[in-house]
Amino acid sequence: MQILPSNNDGIKVLQASWHPFSNNHFAVLTSDVVFRLFDLSSDLEQPEQEFFLQPILPGKCQNASAICPVAFSFGSDHLWDRFSVFILFSDGSIFVLCPVVPFGSDYSKKYIQEMYEDVNAFGLESSNPNVVTNSHLAIAWLEATFPDLLHQSTDTNLLMSKAHPYAPVDDSLTLQGPLCRVCEENNESEGKSSNCEGKAVGFMYSSAGKDSILVTAWGSGQLQVDALADEIQPQWNIGISTRLNVDSHGQIKSVAMLCDSNSQDPLALRSHRPSSTGSNLKSNIEAVWMGHSPPLLRLAIVDLALSKAPSDSSLSLFPDPLVPERFYCAHGGGLDMVTLHFLPFSYPEMASTPPSVHPILTTGNSDTSSPFLSGFVTVADAYGHVQLIGITCLGECFVVEMKGWKEPTPLQLDIDSKSIKDVEPPGTGMISKELIAGPDPPILPSSSSLKSLTPDSIEGKSTLHHYIKVFHEYYVEYGHKGWEEIC
Repeated sequence: MQILPSNNDGIKVLQASWHPFSNNHFAVLTSDVVFRLFDLSSDLEQPEQEFFLQPILPGKCQNASAICPVAFSFGSDHLWDRFSVFILFSDGSIFVLCPVVPFGSDYSKKYIQEMYEDVNAFGLESSNPNVVTNSHLAIAWLEATFPDLLHQSTDTNLLMSKAHPYAPVDDSLTLQGPLCRVCEENNESEGKSSNCEGKAVGFMYSSAGKDSILVTAWGSGQLQVDALADEIQPQWNIGISTRLNVDSHGQIKSVAMLCDSNSQDPLALRSHRPSSTGSNLKSNIEAVWMGHSPPLLRLAIVDLALSKAPSDSSLSLFPDPLVPERFYCAHGGGLDMVTLHFLPFSYPEMASTPPSVHPILTTGNSDTSSPFLSGFVTVADAYGHVQLIGITCLGECFVVEMKGWKEPTPLQLDIDSKSIKDVEPPGTGMISKELIAGPDPPILPSSSSLKSLTPDSIEGKSTLHHYIKVFHEYYVEYGHKGWEEIC
């Protein structure tokens, strides 16, 4: 696959990832500040969608370091988040593209209909003309992208809606941001906190309950955890034309947009993240941030306490596929598991509880500036467990099965001897898959029929003794193992 032309003039691929709502679409972020989306089922070289990002950072000079992208993350299954791409820049600034949808991808019709009704019910009745304009654009985009919204009577049996190729000709997407933070000083509201040092090197989005979580990894070995304080909404720059490539039948084949950030963002519709205990907070945020991109709420700063960590250390973030409040951070010193106990709109009563950090694997390497992993993935199996699969820079593969560990004992990875020492994990509160699968079936004797045996005979007593032994192994020991795990 030729993502970049041969004469790319030093352009590098910064991150590549499959789209979570499509099996065919592959996204690539490159150092020329372009986000590309490829449909590998139709064209391996030409992108289906291209977004040329033009970030504007208020009050900052436009230099190369300020506009250098680092990583991106797709939103999850939460309102307009599912159509959003979050992009991190080296200074910690976070921008958003919305809506971005792969052509031909499938989405839940129930949730699409909910978003459509929400925009029609609230956006069009606003007294602010910017809200009305943006709502009309959102309605037009939904109706053109998911035309079955207008044909509910004939498509009542369909559970999924397929995204049709569409982009407005006279408008381009706004690069929303940089996302500011609630109740911070001006020098911190542009994306970087004074508590974090170095450059932003990693990024991750996670949807947990009512919360949308953004985690930024800094080269100094610190993790910055924020939550969206309001809903992401689609925004367009009106009057900036989109370049469309159509076939002979007038169908859109590819799209290219110049996405400029605008510090005076048009007022977007705010449906507000529901919270039974945070309504006062959300109303205050609405009054302060009216007309701007959704702000961030600072949840925590997690210091991994990496020894001799320079400001440009490499850290990678990976979400847990089963526990949305949990994620993993890979660095030169090993692999850590981080669990969030406080979420502002899901668990507000846990506001004073800091995140917990537990090492999963340690390298014993004092030089944490270089990564020890060349590849890593988290996989959920059919038994409700998470498997961590990694490839080290030495070419070794390791698999760690979590089995619901709350405080796992770390594996010891010896870089020099190229060996991994397995440590017996502590007892867990989850039932193992061996217990769920049941005991091994007993091996029955292939002798003559039991009806021909008498209880008082030697052969009869021997056979009875054998079956008692089989019963003990098959049921009693299995029951004892089950008692041990459950209790």
